[in-house]
Amino acid sequence: MATRTAAAEVVQASQQAELEEEIRQAEAEFARGEFIDVTVDDLDRALVEGKWPWPRVSSE
Repeated sequence: MATRTAAAEVVQASQQAELEEEIRQAEAEFARGEFIDVTVDDLDRALVEGKWPWPRVSSE
């Protein structure tokens, strides 16, 4: 049982680290002005219209 608990703690720590890295990346993008302002209504409208709500990003 202790092994299972330890394994779960390792997984949780790994997931926490991934989330924290994602937050750091998002904060850096926001600081550089690399974000879009999208409302729930915008997303709903895009879904109904069958459109992609996010801007296309070139892979240069």
